[in-house]
Parts: sequence; structure tokens; C-alpha cells
Amino acid sequence: MIDKIARFIVNRRLFIAVCILGITGFFLYQALHLPIQTYFPDLLPQHHPFIKLIKKHPKFGGTNTVIIGMEVLKGDLFTHKALQKLIDFSRELEFMPGVDRTKVISLGVNKVRNPKIESTGISSPPILFPEAPKTKKGIDRLRADVYSNPAYIGNLVSMNGKVALITMGFFEDRLKPRVVYKELQRLKKKYEDENTRIHIVGEPYLYGVIFAHLGQTTFFFIVTVVAMLLVSLVYTRSLRLILIPLASATICAIWGLGFMRLMHYNLDPLILVIPLLVSARALSHSIQFNWRINEDYVRTRSTKESCLSTIKGLFYPGLAGIITDATGIILISLIPIPLMTKLGLAIFVWCVSMIFAILIFNPVISLYLPPMRKAREWRDGRRNGFMEGRLLPMISSLNYKKSASWVILCCFFVMAVVAFYFNLGLITGDVHEGSPILKGSSQYNQDVEFMARELPGSMNPMLIIFEGKDEGVIKEPEVMKIADRFQVYMSKIPEVTMTLSIVNLIKGINMAFYENNPDYFVMPDSRRGIYANLHLLTSGGADPGDFDTYYDFDMQDLSIKIYSANHLPHTIDTLLAKARKFISENKTKFGEFKIAGGRIGVIAANNDSIVRYETITTVAAFILTGLLVALAFRSLVAGIILVVPLLLSTWFTFGYMAIQGIGMNLQTLPVSVIAIGIGVDYGVYLISRIHEEYIPTGDLHAAIRTAIGTAGNAVILTGIIIILGVVFWVFSDIKFQADMGILLSIVTFFHLLGTVVLLPAIVQIVRPRFILRRN
Repeated sequence: MIDKIARFIVNRRLFIAVCILGITGFFLYQALHLPIQTYFPDLLPQHHPFIKLIKKHPKFGGTNTVIIGMEVLKGDLFTHKALQKLIDFSRELEFMPGVDRTKVISLGVNKVRNPKIESTGISSPPILFPEAPKTKKGIDRLRADVYSNPAYIGNLVSMNGKVALITMGFFEDRLKPRVVYKELQRLKKKYEDENTRIHIVGEPYLYGVIFAHLGQTTFFFIVTVVAMLLVSLVYTRSLRLILIPLASATICAIWGLGFMRLMHYNLDPLILVIPLLVSARALSHSIQFNWRINEDYVRTRSTKESCLSTIKGLFYPGLAGIITDATGIILISLIPIPLMTKLGLAIFVWCVSMIFAILIFNPVISLYLPPMRKAREWRDGRRNGFMEGRLLPMISSLNYKKSASWVILCCFFVMAVVAFYFNLGLITGDVHEGSPILKGSSQYNQDVEFMARELPGSMNPMLIIFEGKDEGVIKEPEVMKIADRFQVYMSKIPEVTMTLSIVNLIKGINMAFYENNPDYFVMPDSRRGIYANLHLLTSGGADPGDFDTYYDFDMQDLSIKIYSANHLPHTIDTLLAKARKFISENKTKFGEFKIAGGRIGVIAANNDSIVRYETITTVAAFILTGLLVALAFRSLVAGIILVVPLLLSTWFTFGYMAIQGIGMNLQTLPVSVIAIGIGVDYGVYLISRIHEEYIPTGDLHAAIRTAIGTAGNAVILTGIIIILGVVFWVFSDIKFQADMGILLSIVTFFHLLGTVVLLPAIVQIVRPRFILRRN
């Protein structure tokens, strides 16, 4: 069969070239129209109960929230200039593209009201809107109103009175992070002065910040590609061995990007490092293939014969390596987050394209190019150089005796135990309050730190939603009292900074009847009293939608906001556990309390999905990789011994992540899974070459030595290319890209170490039958 495949490729080269170039042209047209953007819903596990709850009750507060702090440097907010600036700023936010005007909340908007009992009855005028007080008396009255109401002080205004909070929500289908970032930057520039600072946080704005770094990301992408090519040129000393792999990697990239466009996907700039990694693997496979063609050309002096022998020798190992790459990647699509599903499928197609662009098209390119000049001099120069003449023989000599192989095995075992110990400290989720995507020194994370200090909890709301069985049930005293107890119960958690619901406003109305005496900040005992307070609250000039974040129009559902000081995994687990405990112990016939919405709910849903599927995908990647290798070599032992170095490399990498405080999150998970499938390539090429060299001689040690000097040479080259290429990302201002540059360098290094040192030791000790077969 392999002989027929080889002859078909060589004899039908024109047909193959026309087909592949034609398909490439079609995909190129599609790739040129691929949008580079972040589609926010893709980042959420859409089928998770928390996300479903958020989507079911969008008016209570969705996932697309931006939080702004307007800080006064000297003095406080209670001046006419600062207060008017807050009103004007809030008003402009209402007209931003994609914003939901009902979700723009600050002290300076119409919906934030201050219920009062007057001689003519009860009124509920806006506390500040539409114009800031100009007199000292008016400002003092405003200050007293703010500081006497727990719904305002510590929530919309910091305790020291220097920072005003503004929150804004966006319609999910209209959200464009680049536009959000651009508009908010414009308003920030407009309203900042020598005494005013604007601090902006929130995921929609964050992804706009990432887009602002797109130029830098593109620069590092180009630098990485250039570095890879220069390393390849210096190492191989052959322009031919650079240009053909470059052409192959480019074709694979075009097919992958074109497929994404055909599927109406978008390319998220944050994950550019993953396509770069796959392109590097295409480069690796192609270098392996063309290196072998050049070696065989020196022996046969015929391009056709060298292509035939290379196809026969590397087609099946290359096919096995590519399929294991693709299999590891397709497992990412099992994670129920749209971004992961799309990424897994798109990169799977990208990998599969290597079969056509490398295993089939590479020999076609070589057949159309002139024979390699000075091929023998190139081979002799390589054999007498540092790598083949000194380093590789030294590595192969490590396993000269079986006792030395046992020493190597013991060393790796000790390293594995240490790595496993550090693995126990790996955390799922964010390990810092700021965004793990950006560096701590970034303006965004500095703003996060500021908001966490001045308005603790403002960035991390958790929503508890009561779903009533019938209309009007939230007027029932039983429901309101349970909600009140719920807030008190949750407020006792140290990380909770405050709680807020319609209960607070009803109790505020009740207190207003008694001249704001805090002793009367209580819930009315009767259904009539609750409804009366609700009516008074909403009939004082409120606009439609002003109370949508508290309860729905039919008075059937209500929300409770629990504000947390941070969103660290331990805190989220505590909040959820306490909320579930209270709900289980406080049932009511009128409906049911459900968790969890808000930012805490979104992060918890992501963490839950990662915890649930990280182990599944990782284990599945190891099992499938082992089975595919076993199938390729027709030996279960082959699958086992090739998975061992991968397992150790994964442990070493996870151990490094734990030491450096890098959590397992939405961004790091795909890299860890992809690395499993990619790392097995090295072992496949080395093992297949050991078997090939063993057949004519029957000398296992000589076969290992020759395999390390040939296939191992190309393995080390491709590993160095990846390491020296991605390591430049460490200088990126985007922390995720910097971390991934280091992680990919580490995992590649351990893949190399496992392939050229550990794997030969295992072969020497086990002496597997599939290698010792001489037929």
C-alpha cells in the first residue's frame, strides 16, 4: 500500500499540484475576509445552569458590564463641578453604541431616587439628576441623603466620598469591545482634568484593551516567524530546507483560516499564540520530511528515488504524528464553551491540512525544484558539526549500557514525583483579583486594584434570583422576609462587602415615614404594607425600567445582589456553598431561589466547566494518543512507552504553572491539551527511525545511535525553532501571551528531553518486540 501511495504522489505530481494550489487559492480568498474580533458570548459556557439563568433574566444584570470609578483627587465629590461632571458623564454613557440605557446606574441618573415624606405626601425625586445643587445648603442636603442611605454610600459613592461609581450594561448582540474601548477612552480624555481621574474595568472594556495591543501582538507574531526562519537557516545551512517548510506552513495556515471564515467563525486576537503553535508544528513536520529527502538524495543521487524512499519511510509515521496532533486538538471542542468548540474544530482542520500540504505536496515541490547543489558537502558538514559530530553522539552514548538507562529512568522518576507534588497546588480559575490576561503593571489592573480598594465588591456581584410561581408573589411577606434573611445571612461572610435588593428600598421607604430613624429600617408585616411601599416607591416620578434590576414588571421575580471583595476560587466556592445551604433550608410555596448570576456566576460557570472537562480532556488526550500510536506501530507497548514522556512533560508544565501562580483557565487549558498531541510527534519519528535502522543490522544500540543522529537531529532542530520563536512573547504587555511563551518553551524543552534522553532509555530497558521485528 505504501509503495502504491508513494508512486501515485510521484507520478501524479502535476494533478496533485493543481488540486492543492486551487484549494489554497479558494481558502485564501476566504481567509482574507476573516474577521479578527472577540465575540463575547463565545467566552461563556452557554449550557451551564448559571448562564441559562442569566439569559433568562437579562434585566436583572447580564454578563456584559463595565464599571467606572470617577475619582476626585482633592476634596470630595460634593462640589457643584464634580457632581455636574458626574451627571454629564453618566448621560453620555447612555448614548454609547450597544449600551442598554436601563442599566446605566450612578448617582447622576434619573432612576436613582431619594424617597421623601413631605407635607403634601410622599415623593421620590432623583437624588441628583438633572442638575447638581449650586448652593452649600443644597450640597449639604445631598451629602446627608447619600450618607443616610446604605443603598448609596459604599455602593454608588465610596465611604470617603471621593469616588463615584457608574455601572453600565450592554446588549449582548450589539456589544463590540473595540467600539466600547474607543468611546470610553474618548470620554475619559474629555472628563479627566487636574482634579479628576477616570478608572474603567469590566470584560467588554478589557477585550477592547486587548484589541488596542493588536499592533504589538502582530509585531511579536512577525518577530516570532522571522526568528524561527533565521534559526532554521543557521541550523540547516540550506535555504531549500527553509523555503519549502515555510511554504507548507503557509498553505496550512491559509486552509485553517479559510475554513474558519467558511464556518462564520472569528479569529480572537487573544488566542493567536495557538495558531502560531500549530504553524510551528507544520514547520516541524515539513523540516523532518525534507531533511530526509536531502539525506536520501545524497545516497541515491536521484530526486525521484529520494522522494519515493522518504514517502515510504515517513508517510505512516508522519500520518500518525499529524493525526495525534489533530486528535488532541479536537478534544478541545468537547469543552462546552463556544470559543473552545470553534477553536478545536478550526485547529483540527488546520492540522489535518498538514497531510496534504506536507506528506503529499512536499515531495511534489521537491520534484519540481532543481536537485540540491553540493548535497554531499551539506551532509558532511552537518555530520562534522557540533550537533551531529559532538552533542548527538554524547546523548546517544548515555544509553550505551543498560545500567546507564536505569539511572536515566530513576532520575526522571524523581523529577516526576517532585512535579506531581507541585501539581497539587495548581488552581483552577483566577489566582489574582485583576485580569490574568494583562500584567499587574497594566493600567487596567491598576484600575482594578483601585476599585477593589475604594469600592470593594463593586466589580464582583453575585445574583440570586427568586422565581415566583405566580404574578405578584413578591408582595408576600414570607417571600420578602426570606429575601431579607438571605441578605443578612450572606452579609456575614467575610468576603461579602454589601447586599442589595428591592428589600433595601422598601425598608428605606418605611424608614422615611419615621423621619429616617434607622430603628424603622424594617420590612412591613403585611402584604398590603409591602405593596403600599412598592407603590410609593415607583409612583414618585419613576421612569419605565428604573426598577428592572430589582424585580420584573409582573412582580413575580426579584433579584438579590451579593457583592464580593474578590472573585478568587476559594471565595466563589464559599459564596455558592453558603447560598445553596440557605436555599435548601428556607423553602417557600411561592417560588424558588436560584443561583447564580452576575460576574461571580459567570466566573463560577467557567471554572466549573474547566474543572469538569480539564481532567476529561487531558485523560482522553493521553488515551487516544496512546491508542493511535499503538495502532500505527501495531503494538500496545508502543502506545504506552510514547505516552510516558508526554505525561511527565505535562506534569512538569503544570508544576511550573502552580509555582508561578498561573491558574488553569479558559486561556491556558487549550495549550495544555494541544501540547499532548504535539509532543508525541517527536517520539513517533524517533521510534520509527530506530525500528528502520534496526532491521538491517539487528544492533539495537547502533539503531538508537543512528536514529538520534538523524531523526533526533531534526527533532532537536524543530524544538529549538519553537522555543526560540515563542520565547519572544515573554516581552508582550499581555500577560497571557507572555505566560504562554514561557509555558510553550518549557513544555517543548521537556518534550525534547523526554524524546532524545528518556525514550531511548526505555527502549533499551524494555526492548519492545515491535522494534525488534525484522520483517
